[in-house]
Amino acid sequence: MPFLSGANDVIARGALRLWLANTLLATLVAGLFSGAPSTVWALVTDRDPWEATLAAGRLLLPAETSFACLVAAAALVHGAVSLFWAGVLCAVLPRRHAVLTGAAAGGLIAVLDLLVIGRALSAINTLPFGPQLADHRCSVASPVFVVAYSHAARPQGRKTSHDVQLD
Repeated sequence: MPFLSGANDVIARGALRLWLANTLLATLVAGLFSGAPSTVWALVTDRDPWEATLAAGRLLLPAETSFACLVAAAALVHGAVSLFWAGVLCAVLPRRHAVLTGAAAGGLIAVLDLLVIGRALSAINTLPFGPQLADHRCSVASPVFVVAYSHAARPQGRKTSHDVQLD
C-alpha cells in the first residue's frame, strides 16, 4: 500500500486486515440469518416466504419473472447491501460500547433503508414493515457482535483499526 508509510505502516496494515476479516465474517453471518424474521413471519401468516427475496431481486431486475433469476439477483443485492453496512459498522463502531452504539446505528440504518430509500422503491414498499425491520436488526447485529467479539478476544495492548491514527 503505497499511501502507508512510516511507523504506522505495520499497525495500519494489521488494522486493515482485521477490518476486512470482520467485515467479511459479518457479511457472511448477515447473509445467512438476516432474512429469518421475515421468512418466519411469512410462514406464520400464510404469506409467500419468498416474497422479500423476490422483492430484493426486483430491485436489480424489475421486469424479470423467472424465479431463479430473481433469487440470484436478490443474492447479489442482499450481499452488496450487507457488505456495505458491515464494512461501515466494522470501521466506525467504537471499541467501548460497541453493542449499544451498534443498536442505535441499526435503528438509523433501518430508517434510512426502509423508510427513506425503501419507500421510493415499489418492490420494497409493498412488503410488511415489521418483518423487514426485524430483518434489518438481525443484519446489523452481525457486525456489531463480530466487532464486540473481536475487541473482547484481542489481547490487551494490541491495536486495531479503531486505535490507529495515521500521520
